[in-house]
Amino acid sequence: MPFINTPRTFRAVTTPQLIDNLNIVHGAHVMRFGTNMRFYEHNDQRGQPGGVNVTPSMSFASSLRAPTGFNTPAVATSSVAGINSTDSTRLLGSINDIMGLPSRLSQVFLGDISHDNYLPFRSGNNVTLWNEGTRIKQYNFFAQDEWRLRQNLVLSYGLRWELNMPPTESGGARLRAGFPVSSTTRSWSRSCMPIAGTRTRAWRHWVRASGSRGPRATATAP
Repeated sequence: MPFINTPRTFRAVTTPQLIDNLNIVHGAHVMRFGTNMRFYEHNDQRGQPGGVNVTPSMSFASSLRAPTGFNTPAVATSSVAGINSTDSTRLLGSINDIMGLPSRLSQVFLGDISHDNYLPFRSGNNVTLWNEGTRIKQYNFFAQDEWRLRQNLVLSYGLRWELNMPPTESGGARLRAGFPVSSTTRSWSRSCMPIAGTRTRAWRHWVRASGSRGPRATATAP
């Protein structure tokens, strides 16, 4: 049975949401209020981040270290007989494998940016894994009113407010290009969108007209 020198990989993505709407009918008014709050969570643990194992890796490649002390045939050339170059590579590699002659031992260490250091290879009996948790929080609210001015004329108006927080890492804020390396660099976006429209009945048809304006503001707190 082959042995795989790759630690486990675990990933979990969840998005808890709170969605609620409220309708109130009062006289000639139909008022609507609602909210949609989303809390995105992405937890990721990997033993092979970026395609590289966090566990030690040993190579027996003859291209890095050819075995010495063995009477191996010379590689054939156009004028001298000998072993085929492909077969020679296989032979040298087989000698390293059978005799246990390593050519290179490599070890990857994960960086700990928060402490300007490297994480230990092992913590207790467990191998240290690449661990990241992404968090995104979004808060959306709206209020709307339909006012029936006359039997054939309805005025609609409302307001929508969005507050979209920046993606963060569970261990600290996510960094953005163009800013100094700091665990307090944050940015977020806010938008307030007023909406208005009318609806009237003429010639046995309902005619609608509406419009909205959504200025967006982005604030940054270094």
